[in-house]
Amino acid sequence: MASVACRDAVWGDAAFLARAMQEADRGHTGVGSWDIVFSGTEERRLGALARLAGAGPRSHVHWSKFVVAELDGRSAAAAAGYVPDETPPRLLLEAAAEAQIEASARAGVAGEGETGAWSHEYFAVELSGDTLRVEWVYTAAEYRGRGICARLLTHLLDAARKRGLTSAHVVTYIGNGPAIAAYCRAGFEPFAECRHSDYEQRFHAPGLVFLRRAL
Repeated sequence: MASVACRDAVWGDAAFLARAMQEADRGHTGVGSWDIVFSGTEERRLGALARLAGAGPRSHVHWSKFVVAELDGRSAAAAAGYVPDETPPRLLLEAAAEAQIEASARAGVAGEGETGAWSHEYFAVELSGDTLRVEWVYTAAEYRGRGICARLLTHLLDAARKRGLTSAHVVTYIGNGPAIAAYCRAGFEPFAECRHSDYEQRFHAPGLVFLRRAL
């Protein structure tokens, strides 16, 4: 039987983490915020995300915020967990500068201005800044259905609990049934749904569902 092992990400995982951020952000609709921020070719987008993940400033997309699951030594899945209060937007702007992200894209990267790329431009849910934000939970297609996502979430939540954090939350598209089911199995419960017609037009989902759990 194949052996699954979860480990903290390292700098050399940046390319795989870029793929995880792109694909997880797209959910079940195939369109995510990174597609808007980095329009153009997939090669360009993945290159930019990898440089952001590998840059020095420890923003919320930094490699140190991720865990990776390996199946027989091969990267199979990844997920990020970070505390918003510890990752202010300026860190992402600094990472974007170091990563030589085009000036025209830097505002979008940091969620500034009116790009239409980020949920806060459509609706808002008040979330504590000292909670664990789980994000970009991704399993490569060939490894799905093996319980790897559950292992990743357990790893993230256990680490957060050891740090003294008392709650966690995660967000996904309304209608993303497999993701919602996976989060509920991990102990999360939906507590808010936000919908917006402009959001649906852009992302092909009515809005977002917010889930949380105690640690």
